[in-house]
Parts: sequence; C-alpha cells; structure tokens
Amino acid sequence: MIAAASWFVYNVSQMKNQLTFGLIIFLLFSTTVRADVREKLSQYVYEDTKELVVFVEDAAALIERDGIKAFTEYDQPSSRWHSDLYYLFVYDLDGNCVYHPIEKELVGMNLLNFKDIDGRPVIRLITDIGKNPLPDASGWAFYKWEVPWLASFPQWKSSYVRKAIAPDGKIYLIGSGLYNMKIEKSFVEQQVNKAAEMLLAEGKYKAFSSLKDPFLNYDILDSYITVINSQGEIEISANFPSIKLHHNIFNLVDKAGRNVGQEAARNLQDKDRLWTSYLWPKDSPAHLSRKLAYIRKVQIEHETFYILMDFFPALPIWMK
Repeated sequence: MIAAASWFVYNVSQMKNQLTFGLIIFLLFSTTVRADVREKLSQYVYEDTKELVVFVEDAAALIERDGIKAFTEYDQPSSRWHSDLYYLFVYDLDGNCVYHPIEKELVGMNLLNFKDIDGRPVIRLITDIGKNPLPDASGWAFYKWEVPWLASFPQWKSSYVRKAIAPDGKIYLIGSGLYNMKIEKSFVEQQVNKAAEMLLAEGKYKAFSSLKDPFLNYDILDSYITVINSQGEIEISANFPSIKLHHNIFNLVDKAGRNVGQEAARNLQDKDRLWTSYLWPKDSPAHLSRKLAYIRKVQIEHETFYILMDFFPALPIWMK
C-alpha cells in the first residue's frame, strides 16, 4: 500500500513537471503560431487548453505536408510529440485506427462502434468532426477514459480533434486529450448551440427524444443540457432523462436573492442567447460559488423553449 501511494505521488509530481515544461514550451512558441491557429485560440481562456490546441494543430500540419510519413516523426523519442502529459491518436473517416503510440495493437482495428463506460460512442464523436466540409475543421469530443494510474476509475477526458487532408487526398482525424480539463465557455456554447440547432431542424418531438439519449454526447464534464418551456417548467433534464421533473425554474431564487430564471427570460425578449451568472451551493449548502449559465431561446411555431447548460468556472482566477 505504501509503495503504491509513493508511486502515485511520484507520477502526480511528474505530471506537474510535464505540465510546467509544456507551458514553458507553449509560451516560447506562442509568438510563432500561425494566424489561422491564433484565431482558433482566441475563443479559449485557459493556457492548458491553448497548449493542447497548438499541439494538435501542429501535428495536423505535418500530416497535411507529409501524409503518413508524419507518424514516423511522431514516434521520435526526443521530439515534442513524446510527453507524459498527452499523446496523439489518428483515425480515418471510417473509424479505423491508423496511429496510436500507447496501444499499438489498436492500429488497423475498426473502432467505430466503441463506447465508453457510459455508452458514449467515442470514435463516432471523433469521426463526426471529419464530416464538416472545411478542410481544417476541428472540434472537441468529451468522454470517460481510463487513467493509467487509476485504471479502475475512468475520468472525463476532453480531446481536441483536427481534420487533416494528406497530399494524396486521404482524410485523417488527429487528436489528443487531457483529463478533467477546466470547462471553457466555448465548450458549453458548442453543446447548447448544437442542441438548439437540432431542435430547430428536427422539431420538438424528435429533438426531445434525441436530447434524452445519453449516448449522443450532450453532457460534458458533469454539465448537462436542460430544456425549459415558456412557463419555466423543465421539459428535459439530462440528469433525469426518463422522467419529467415538476420544478419551475421561474420560482428559483439564488443565494443572493435574485430570481435568475425570470430575469433571464426578460433579457431574452429581444435576443436569442445570453450568458448569466448566479450564486449557488457547491459541494455543500454552506459553500457558495459563482455559477455560469449559457441560454439559447428557440421558437418553434407558437412555442418558446430555453435551452441551457450551467457550470462552476475554475477557481481561483489565476489558474487561467
């Protein structure tokens, strides 16, 4: 037991050292980041998010230049692609694994139907990004994955995935991920906007059915989609997809005495989306913290719905 604990402490220490080293490298190279990548970075707040994006974008650029010869460069032990913090993975559009430095036995296998512990179709989330017609399309996949030093306890992993077109025209999806990343506001906007567009495209009944499906990846990092009708009643809560809750959001008051639901509805009268914040218990009733919520208003025929996701931002602020 003591040996295991010492091993765990050592590995955590090594990870912190790698993170510090990685951040230094990111800062050194940040002035040379391509303009198109800088535009992508502008939507993120936290440095570890930005570092991961640059890492994957640069790896994608190698595929676009050299095709599968880039894999040989990824395998160089002394290169920037070798890190205890994260690793690269590459799939084709059909879900075939074409590169994986950690579990090499996966290479050549079709993993399109592979699911995580909660049933999320991990590889489909990755290959769906390749369906975007943009040649440099990118996006995020959120799922639970085994942690090497905690194999029995899968944790949230956030993977940035980039579409890369090789010189021979072959399309690859290259990505890398981190465990338990801090939630970016752009992550939340992505999920809520995706739910809102589906509601507009498919209509109430079909979209509601999809939003109740836990396999469709609308929940991220323990934050969930909620749909509210114009009377403030909860139509869908991803926390409880199989039942209709009888809570009314318009009756809820935060710990500062604000009726956040009614206030948001008033502010959405002349717009279709907004961010709001409020005080809410975190971990215990006595521990209050700021919570952020992103809300989209969607109108279908004569009905109005509010789609939202909320989360506690990472604190303290110097952790950005």
